[in-house]
Amino acid sequence: MVPSGAPLQNSCGETSFPPGTPEMPESCSIDQAAPLVLHNATGTTVTSATFMRTRGWSAEQWAAARDRLRERGLLDAAGDLTESGATLRGEAEALTDRLDAAPYDHLGPAATARLTELAGGFTETLRAAGAFPAVHFGKG
Repeated sequence: MVPSGAPLQNSCGETSFPPGTPEMPESCSIDQAAPLVLHNATGTTVTSATFMRTRGWSAEQWAAARDRLRERGLLDAAGDLTESGATLRGEAEALTDRLDAAPYDHLGPAATARLTELAGGFTETLRAAGAFPAVHFGKG
């Protein structure tokens, strides 16, 4: 169990993958806050301030992760994903999709569609009630 307020490490470790998983993808070689910095660079998630506040990363740790990603050529000087960074994010998303498919495979197409419908309605109700203020979303 991670203590409240402690930084969450990325989930790419040997124990995070089922036995027999083929080689560890490059996306798992990013460390500390770097997976969140990459995700934030897409502009499709919460802001860096929200990530730092909710995951326990300091501004210094966030900046250090950003610098490491720039050194690896995954972010450009402005903090945007490079082509290599976008490829790496795509690989990480594909891996996540593959590793979390089992419950949906178990449900089957019809039940998965129903779950998606129910969850979408729930999410829309929360959004309409202001549970996801726009100020917490976007790049930066």
